[in-house]
Amino acid sequence: MLHRIFQKIMPKEENFTILFVELSKTLVEATSCLHNLLKKGGPVNLAPMTAIESRADQCAEKIYRLLGRSFITPFRRTEIRALISAMDSVVDYAEDVAKRAVVYRITSFSHEMASIAHCATLCAKAIEQIMPLTEAIASNAHRINDLCHRVHDVEDQADNYYSTGLESLYDPASRPVDPMQLIHMERLYDLIEEVVDACDDVTKVVGDIVAENI
Repeated sequence: MLHRIFQKIMPKEENFTILFVELSKTLVEATSCLHNLLKKGGPVNLAPMTAIESRADQCAEKIYRLLGRSFITPFRRTEIRALISAMDSVVDYAEDVAKRAVVYRITSFSHEMASIAHCATLCAKAIEQIMPLTEAIASNAHRINDLCHRVHDVEDQADNYYSTGLESLYDPASRPVDPMQLIHMERLYDLIEEVVDACDDVTKVVGDIVAENI
């Protein structure tokens, strides 16, 4: 209650919203990069994903620094930290998929893998639309919640692709002959799915923030 009173009487720090938007753009970049890698196939070039992850870390650090020197914040400090951590995790998981593909020497990816990554991109784009709305949470609550529900729906689609992909992977007619390759492909499926789950985690944090600030 006291925090809300301060929000009304103190000037807002507009830079938070700008930085939230900036960070959300790296989610779109990372998931789009991952989708392109999996759709195209061939040897994975880590450089573009590593550059995106570095920009995400730099943006997160800007927000942490601003948080440290700001008296008034758009919502609770713990909520801001949770939001930053959740968004940063999306990029980290996307980079992890690319790194594992290199380590496992996988250069051919299934349609389902690329489809899950596409779902991640759709989720990231919805999160990007949410971030400008955090400047006025109470008045934008309905729109924010709609976008959160959109992410949940896309996450369900990704689960379907994940299940179909694993079924195909373990189909005796098509599964890899090398047992280690089978294990590596299954692990890669899990990691790609975690990117979508991480996006869903962002919307759960956002949902909590909305509930606390309306």
